[in-house]
Amino acid sequence: MTEPGGSAETPLENQFCKRIILAWFIGVVLFHSGGSRATDGLECGYCTPMEIDRLAALLGDEVLRDMVCRLAYQTYTPQTLSTALGLPPDRLMGRFETLRRWGVVRMVSTDPSRTLVEPLPGDGARTLQRWAHRYCPLGDECGELKPDELRPKSGKGLPMRLGDGIPLPRAGGAERVRRFFQTMVRIDAINLGDPAKITHDDEEWAREVFISRRRSHWLYQLAPNASDLVRIAARAQHIARWEIPRASYPAGRLGYHNWRNALAKFHAEKIGEILAEMGYRNEEIARTKDLVQKKNFKLDPETQLLEDVSSIVFFEYEFTEFAATQTNEKLLNIIRKTWQKMSDQGRQAVRKLDLPLKTRELVRTALRDQRGVNY
Repeated sequence: MTEPGGSAETPLENQFCKRIILAWFIGVVLFHSGGSRATDGLECGYCTPMEIDRLAALLGDEVLRDMVCRLAYQTYTPQTLSTALGLPPDRLMGRFETLRRWGVVRMVSTDPSRTLVEPLPGDGARTLQRWAHRYCPLGDECGELKPDELRPKSGKGLPMRLGDGIPLPRAGGAERVRRFFQTMVRIDAINLGDPAKITHDDEEWAREVFISRRRSHWLYQLAPNASDLVRIAARAQHIARWEIPRASYPAGRLGYHNWRNALAKFHAEKIGEILAEMGYRNEEIARTKDLVQKKNFKLDPETQLLEDVSSIVFFEYEFTEFAATQTNEKLLNIIRKTWQKMSDQGRQAVRKLDLPLKTRELVRTALRDQRGVNY
């Protein structure tokens, strides 16, 4: 794909486009933005290949990021911006052209001797401000930002974000960004096939898309500096879970454990295949598969972190529906087992949740007689 006025894509970009186009197409068809462009901003959940290339370019070019941060809120001449950045004009001109082709800035000649660089009015300026809000270092040059006003709107369907407040990789180069972004999009695209639905704030979601994003959210709350592999594992914890239904295994405890074991292996293999396609190394793939299967639980801090995240989301969004299918005795036992698996950090997060009164009372009852444990 070639942008207007740009050069033909490289072999890497061509390969990238082929890999991402299916996930992008599914997202656009199933969740049309209702008038807001899917390419508008860097936080869209189902970005076009062109938009992901822009993201990678911004994160891989510190000078380009600095230009975005300044141009979002102030008009410059090429010379004044050169002075502000401490770089000669010839190092900026190619980047000026890049931003112009992206449709976020324009050059205006006020007279034969003076040219201004300014945000393109309308969507271009708003996109530039969103980028600045995400990547600009805290400082006066960023102006007074209002995140809620700058966030892209998608109408009905999925919010145009990869995750709830999850920052993308800021280091490691453009290729790392592409791989991570593509992987997360692939996971979401597969989970769109979940026939089960969940309604949140009057909006219907494919269940596993919503639940996996809540895991991403809580992972960031507990460990904002978690590795890419942990973040991928959290997102893929139950990828395509519906393909192996509980009814495919016998009733009873043995059937349940066999089902859970089969699911863990299935999820691990599924994400392993995706990571291999995305070019991750064998040791990275093996590590992610171990995380998804929660191996070395209680001995591995990252596995414990994923257990905490899953448990928090269980209490927050899944417990009420689950409780309707269980006896009171079974519920109390499940609560105790879940609580024992969690770390102090995870338990503290659950205590702060705004849970329904009935759920809170059940948790208190379950833990009341546990020595050294309380809600």
